[in-house]
Amino acid sequence: MNVLIEELGETIEDEVTRVAGKVGEAGPRVWTEPSAVSEADVATYATETQRRLTLDVPLPDESVGRRQVTDWLRRYDS
Repeated sequence: MNVLIEELGETIEDEVTRVAGKVGEAGPRVWTEPSAVSEADVATYATETQRRLTLDVPLPDESVGRRQVTDWLRRYDS
């Protein structure tokens, strides 16, 4: 999160959500949280405000972030 704040140049905690996932006995689990408060196998950050890291690198919205994390977990669990 600190890298995102530095890259975007301002406090963005209300605009950016961490999308995290972990493979457990019951299979993959995906959740969102305001920052890296939980241990996860994989994670990404998402925003609903169309924030961009650079002109070429947009942050996904939450639904896309959830799909990415789910896909990564399926690959990780294989």
